[in-house]
Amino acid sequence: MGLDHLPSGYASLDASRPWVVYWITHSLELLGEGVGEPARAEYGARVVAFLGKCRAPGGGYGGGPQQLPHLAPTYAAVLALLTVGTPAAYASIDRAGLYAFFLRMKAPSGGFRMHEDGEVDVRATYTALCVATLLNMCTEELKAGAAAYVLACQSYEGGFGGEPCNEAHGGYVFCAYASLVLLGAQLFADVSAFEEWLANRQMEVEGGFQGRPNKLVDSCYSFWQGGAAALLEQGYLNGDRLGLWDDAYWLTDVADEGGGGAPRFTPDVSLPCVQLDLQRDPDAGREAERSGALPPPPPAAA
Repeated sequence: MGLDHLPSGYASLDASRPWVVYWITHSLELLGEGVGEPARAEYGARVVAFLGKCRAPGGGYGGGPQQLPHLAPTYAAVLALLTVGTPAAYASIDRAGLYAFFLRMKAPSGGFRMHEDGEVDVRATYTALCVATLLNMCTEELKAGAAAYVLACQSYEGGFGGEPCNEAHGGYVFCAYASLVLLGAQLFADVSAFEEWLANRQMEVEGGFQGRPNKLVDSCYSFWQGGAAALLEQGYLNGDRLGLWDDAYWLTDVADEGGGGAPRFTPDVSLPCVQLDLQRDPDAGREAERSGALPPPPPAAA
């Protein structure tokens, strides 16, 4: 199962095919079996060729061939290509088209919308800012108003919701705080309240994280909350630890022969990816460091 073929149950993810590619390629990279290595060059070439079919004519990537461009699969596709890391993978990215797509997705609020006429939230804002940063084209034009929009999404609880006035939620929390880090604006948030909210999401018995109060723990939310904690430690606590990393029991408990992500859940290719990310050295294998080889912003940014 993997890049060669997938079970029929994955047909329901037809609009998320770049995500399936990313989960698999990133997992292989974390295991030291990256598809960009010479021994697996065939797989790397196939990834590049397939994602090229998902690229929309006006910029961005759709969830599959001939689908409308959307910021979520755009994020997955670009990260998969940077993970492959070959000259062909880099050359396949239409940076000028992506920049034009990001400008079209920019909302008057300062945030970004997921697709044409789609919702504006911190997911879209993070994916646009992250890809633009990785491709060395996160200009002031793209960043304008984004920090104010994200800061308006911090709730009275201390976490961040998907939109202003929404309940704080694990996935949105990471996207919001990571956006602020990319913008250099994290200290404008109520970081003490955020730290308290985040610490309270780790459950005493399992050791993993829940996404919001009164919800179950799983490895997906442990990834999002753990990622936010790592950013908080690096950018606000100056490397001091929050003490939220005793997850060994939880990860052992949810692992199975097929790679599930929560007790009694059906295994898939996404949750093993986040499990591996939870266990890696946070200072190793950063795809962002590869962006230093990329050229300046495309002419569309001028």
